Amino acid sequence: MKLKKKNLRDNSSTDYELSATKKDNITDADKFFIQYNNVPIGLEVYRDRVFVTVPRRRHGIPSTLNYVKRSGNKSPALKPYPDTKSRNKFISVYRPRVDVCGRLWMVDTGHLEVPGERKQIQPPAIIVYDLKTDQQLFRYELKSTDLVNERSSAGLTSITVDVDKKSCNDAYAYINDLATEGMVVFSLKNMDSWRFSHRSFVHDDRAMNFTAAGYVINWKDGLFSITLTDPDVNGKRKAIYHPLVSTEEFAIDTEFLKDNKTFLGHNTKKREVSRSRQMEFLRLCLPLHYPAYPSGFRLLQDRFADDVSDARSKRESDIVFFDDKEEDTREWNQGPPELPSENNEGTTTVRPVDEQGRFFVQYNNVPMGVERVGDRLFVTVPRRRYGIPSTLNYIDLTKDSNTRSPSLKPYPSIRRSRDLTSVYRTRADECGRLWMVDTGLLEIPGSPQQVQQPAIVIYDLRTDQQILRYSFKNTDIPAANTPTGQRFQWGDGIFSITLTQPGKDGCRTAYFHPLVSFQEFSVSTCVLKNRTASSDDNFWSRFSEVGFRGQDSQCTMHGYHDNSRVVFFAEVGRDAISCWHSARMLSPNNVVILAQDRQRMSYPSDLHVTNDEVWVMANTLPRFGYSRLDTNEYNFYIYRGQVKDLIRGTACDNIM
Repeated sequence: MKLKKKNLRDNSSTDYELSATKKDNITDADKFFIQYNNVPIGLEVYRDRVFVTVPRRRHGIPSTLNYVKRSGNKSPALKPYPDTKSRNKFISVYRPRVDVCGRLWMVDTGHLEVPGERKQIQPPAIIVYDLKTDQQLFRYELKSTDLVNERSSAGLTSITVDVDKKSCNDAYAYINDLATEGMVVFSLKNMDSWRFSHRSFVHDDRAMNFTAAGYVINWKDGLFSITLTDPDVNGKRKAIYHPLVSTEEFAIDTEFLKDNKTFLGHNTKKREVSRSRQMEFLRLCLPLHYPAYPSGFRLLQDRFADDVSDARSKRESDIVFFDDKEEDTREWNQGPPELPSENNEGTTTVRPVDEQGRFFVQYNNVPMGVERVGDRLFVTVPRRRYGIPSTLNYIDLTKDSNTRSPSLKPYPSIRRSRDLTSVYRTRADECGRLWMVDTGLLEIPGSPQQVQQPAIVIYDLRTDQQILRYSFKNTDIPAANTPTGQRFQWGDGIFSITLTQPGKDGCRTAYFHPLVSFQEFSVSTCVLKNRTASSDDNFWSRFSEVGFRGQDSQCTMHGYHDNSRVVFFAEVGRDAISCWHSARMLSPNNVVILAQDRQRMSYPSDLHVTNDEVWVMANTLPRFGYSRLDTNEYNFYIYRGQVKDLIRGTACDNIM
């Protein structure tokens, strides 16, 4: 979408046409005007006036409802509406709206939202002005039954007016409550209001952890915006709405909203939609088409995310009209996945806290897992630092095979990739499905955060649709190495499990090992599939120690090749790929190093056997965590080799 910049204005800071008086001490901590704290949120246009709101979320905000003349200069001062004397009537207004009858509607939350000093000054209220006379027509205070708790008032951030010009006195207003996730409906004719809730008003956990203004947002804001269609042939409209933290749109007939008799518990604080009417809430699946405005779309960017993070530069433009840039795709070793450009530099800082909220920090994107399925190579980038746009990605081998550093593409798409928080390694099965574990954890040093429950996630690779997300139950979650020349001590336990072909009993052998170990172990999958096996007195005897791989043979992932019965190891202790034929005794003499490179194979983080190929990812992880990567050289490598070529002439070759 291209937005025209002609005749649009920007403000490097917010200023007002007013002066302080002795009457202006409205609990703003004795500070009448703090320019930096005045962050505009909402706008509305009526003839030659542009209304701009500045909610009181900090001290030093002289007026919450203001306007400027469209014919003014480039950075006009805000004028309190309707006049300077009236500015103390309002506490905090977010987004006003003008109806077809020439009236300005708004919700005054009555709430001072200063962090650590939140205070309800007066009841939240609907306020309406006649724009022809600039006189207040009425003030309607919401009832206690319209609110859930003390948080509700601060969530009343927008109002949508449903009225016909021929019957201005029969208007309805729909008010969002993003804080306690509900909707308030107001009838002007009856001077009455009511509230109801529905699951479609609630935020979607899968849509959390999104990026705004270059900062990662972890809000849980529910119902945020409501817009109306034109009346149909029967004079009925639909209300189209969505939570802020959601990627879905919903719709409902406004006749349903206007009929408060359809709600259960009319006199209770929280009303649920009656079961007989719940199906009238429709998920909006069809695209909506509106004629484009010849002058473009009016947008107000308030840099609110910057303000919350105390990161907004006083010299930057605060009110701007945004013009989209073309997509920016960069080389894989020099840039992010193929996402819409957010104009973020790919630099890093010393402290993770300094990178908080950054959309893309080039240095922090360390790939971990690799898996080939057909013409796609899946590459994971777990979120162990800030600035990682997508955790699950792929490379199209048909298009990128001739590119040394191809761009990563988010899987399954840019929008749906946000469902995942942090994925390490994926595996495809014989049924054409891609399996993974989403840890749900942001592993930022010093400030880890569990964004969502860890879960097994499965995609159908034929349709790229998610077919399962199984969240783990709470009951499911209960050494010194020197790769890359960097000493470190981890206590990592069981790390990799690989399976043989089924035996005569239909079960496979599972080979497994901890990362911090030189031993390999095994167990029949028949034991693992038996939920009650652990209660057997002989349970532990069913696990076997296969053997000793050798000194410094700490291993991340390993994989079993069915045809040759060879197990391949990704050894981080020796920066090498090794093999062992499962028909031989597991001992150092029977473990063969096939490839080794202290620089270009530093920390092989993933290994997978696909058909007759061995794929390996090496990512220099310890150097990234404990020292510094050299950004002038390649740090991440993906290797591929044919099994028969790798083992030819070694102790891993077929035993006759």
